[in-house]
Amino acid sequence: MSEGASPSTSVFDAPRPTEYREIPAAITRSEARTLDLPPGPNPALADLLTLTFMIDTPKFLQRMQERHGDITSFFLARRLFIGVFSAQGTYEVTVSKQHHFVKGVGFARMRKVLGEGLLTNEEPIHMQHRRMMQPPFHHGNLDSYVALMHRIIDDHTKKWEREINLADEMMALTLEIVAQCLFGMESNRYTKQIAHSMEIAIDRIERTMLPGLDRFDSSKIPYFTKFRDSSDDLVSIADEIIENRMKSGTDRTDDLLGILLAMRTSISIDHIR
Repeated sequence: MSEGASPSTSVFDAPRPTEYREIPAAITRSEARTLDLPPGPNPALADLLTLTFMIDTPKFLQRMQERHGDITSFFLARRLFIGVFSAQGTYEVTVSKQHHFVKGVGFARMRKVLGEGLLTNEEPIHMQHRRMMQPPFHHGNLDSYVALMHRIIDDHTKKWEREINLADEMMALTLEIVAQCLFGMESNRYTKQIAHSMEIAIDRIERTMLPGLDRFDSSKIPYFTKFRDSSDDLVSIADEIIENRMKSGTDRTDDLLGILLAMRTSISIDHIR
């Protein structure tokens, strides 16, 4: 690994940036009694709901929406959660009223795998990263991306037989599109490793976001050590991709990685990763 390519602190152990606002304290059941909350299940069922959430998170959230509507309240580990499922509600949280919200525990778990990326970071870092990533998405580049996506999809689907594992195939297809459009490379070498690590990481993010479970991150419990290992594996792949591009000596600026590497005098390798 080239000098500067290895982070001083692993992505998994990186602290929350000091530029971010603090995450507010969770609201407990007793504190919520005086609040006018959206509809939801009986708070007395919090322990049962917590177990259901951990067993099958997507199914749990789907049931909350079906039974209580597009905005619902429920308690997990005796802490208040608000579920927002409508397009309008999502727009308000993520766009029109985003400054009223802070990315909470779920995003903190994502950062252990994804680092400080556009999905996980907050202001003022979010706007800085967003501006850095705008050039590859200039409208002049989009037509070429669309043509490339069509070719990749055609090539990929020609290999499909009558029965496929849709999750595996969509992961491979997504990786190939991202790899070629944003990083100017073939992803075949990394597909299985990334898919395996992402499967573990997504499972752990979903099932360990409840209050208190982060205390086991440094334990020797296999369930948690695999979470750390999946993060380390993904970082190693990113490091290898960056190092190979730097060693190639090509100064491409028609993909995201090339643009970011051209800016490495003003941003760190950690940020590029």
